[in-house]
Amino acid sequence: MTRTTRYCVLLALAFCSLATAVYGAAQMDLARDVFTALRIVDGQAFPLVGPVLTGSFHLGPVWYYALAGLLALTGGSWLPTMLAMAALAATQVPLAYLAGKAVYDRRMGMAWAALLVVPGWQTFNSLTPSHPLLAAAAMLAFLLCAARFWRRPRRRYLYGMAVCFALAVHAHPACLALGWVALTVGLRALKRRECRFVDLAGAVLVVLLPLLPMLYWDASRGFVDFGAARTYAERIDLAGNLANAWALFEGVAWGGLRYWFGTMLGWPQARVAALLVAFAALTVPAVYGLLRLAVSSRRTRALVLFALATTAAVFLGVAAMRDVTPFYMATPPQVVLAGLLGLGFAGLGAARPAALLRGAMIAAALATGCVVAAGCARFQVRGALPFGWLPLFDVKSAPSPTAPLLLMPAYAMDASGRFLCSQPAPSVHGAYAAHVVMNYAIEMRLACGRSDVLAGGDEAGRQHWLGLSRALFAQLDVEPERRLGPLGLVPARPLAPARSIPALTQPSYPAYVAPPRPARELRAQVQLAPGEYLAISDIASMFGDGYEVEARVAGQRLEPKARDRVSVVYRCESCDTGEPATVDLFLHGGNLDALDFVAFRASRPPFH
Repeated sequence: MTRTTRYCVLLALAFCSLATAVYGAAQMDLARDVFTALRIVDGQAFPLVGPVLTGSFHLGPVWYYALAGLLALTGGSWLPTMLAMAALAATQVPLAYLAGKAVYDRRMGMAWAALLVVPGWQTFNSLTPSHPLLAAAAMLAFLLCAARFWRRPRRRYLYGMAVCFALAVHAHPACLALGWVALTVGLRALKRRECRFVDLAGAVLVVLLPLLPMLYWDASRGFVDFGAARTYAERIDLAGNLANAWALFEGVAWGGLRYWFGTMLGWPQARVAALLVAFAALTVPAVYGLLRLAVSSRRTRALVLFALATTAAVFLGVAAMRDVTPFYMATPPQVVLAGLLGLGFAGLGAARPAALLRGAMIAAALATGCVVAAGCARFQVRGALPFGWLPLFDVKSAPSPTAPLLLMPAYAMDASGRFLCSQPAPSVHGAYAAHVVMNYAIEMRLACGRSDVLAGGDEAGRQHWLGLSRALFAQLDVEPERRLGPLGLVPARPLAPARSIPALTQPSYPAYVAPPRPARELRAQVQLAPGEYLAISDIASMFGDGYEVEARVAGQRLEPKARDRVSVVYRCESCDTGEPATVDLFLHGGNLDALDFVAFRASRPPFH
């Protein structure tokens, strides 16, 4: 492969990893972080700690200040900030190439870069971006410095390792599993007198420097974070978690690919099985390549053993941290597994059959990456992301049922902010209300510094808009009055019972906490004028326990015309007699306070 060809392939792989950035969804963690970064830019707050981890403790505030820098550079606009984040994350492709080249040769680098683009759990970091999006790039930069320090012990590589390790841990603490690599490399250099103890101490200090603000903050509060961390560590069932390591390997090795194509893209089971078999067939030569390296020379045998030990240590380390492994914690195992297979592909040698196998693998990685990027665009444009809690929040688990969910993509956020700012007193309902509450009305804050939008409620003197996904409007076969990306808007007539939920004025986490209530029954009556639709939405759908609803008119049960994870829409077609219809609602659930009831009208599409 010529240099020009290599660079073109790497560029294509980088663009493939960037492809979902425009459709990356706003979600609570990212909105909280952008809210905090906006306060830094505006000089309102200067946090000493980073995002809360496992609901208990914090690391340093590096991420908040880095995000504030991106916001300042992009003028406080959502989409350019997300694109800048994605561009930083896409450096994983050239970094994987350089790391592979430093570890063994260019062939390993190309294979490693390509394998990172194969759809898996790390792809969800691009679809729902936050600080774990940068974990792979920081890890690879650390491994690049470690490999170069191993070959040429220079102080710059040692301190580069320290900086990159600190950044990786702040991207996500699951990267702590790489700590043994730093320890091994450092102790080897010390034993061989390739560096001094003072240099190692300086590198450790560099790792700890980003934690100093957190340590000061914690000390001033009686070390509450240390207490929370100790409590968390005491709760860990180490033996039980380590026993999950093989299940974690299965989930990382092929579970993410299977979930993307089987659940997210909805491919038939037989086609998904064929895809998995094809990828398994492609990786068999990589295993042979590892065996080939293991018997070819003492140096390559040591390299293979070190790569295997690194992979095993990272899998065991991540498994030990928690009894569940959310998708964002699967990044370190995925990166090192890709590197191990990349080494195997390089071990096949330079013969033409080996080059063809590597080319087939790179082509398969690009093809599947592009297919998933196109699938993301399709369901994000329609506002119908197939959402289920599992295995997203435990990659070892079997899939739970999914329901379409509107998560506002990056390309629509600025338009949403401009729309909200154009309304003197906006109240939004439906999926739009859920989005505004769970995301701190962040696009309105960015656009005009306001956050006075209300979610739900029936307050008079306000502009009431119902926002539903384009997919839901398509199910109803009606046209919204306005569009904001995947969101369709129609004027709404709020109905009782309803209460409004304001956006938080501080980036407290979570953005909404459902009041603890036992399951209860609620009966209500609403009046629908002829031609009106009734929309019932659970504003807290992401974190509530759900509810059951039954609608009746004159004793006859109404069947929903359309529904997704947030909203269910009814229409009484037999009631279009010129007289208002009384709809009896029977609801059962624990968090009925977050339910929103509105009536609306919508027109049929032209040429229907």
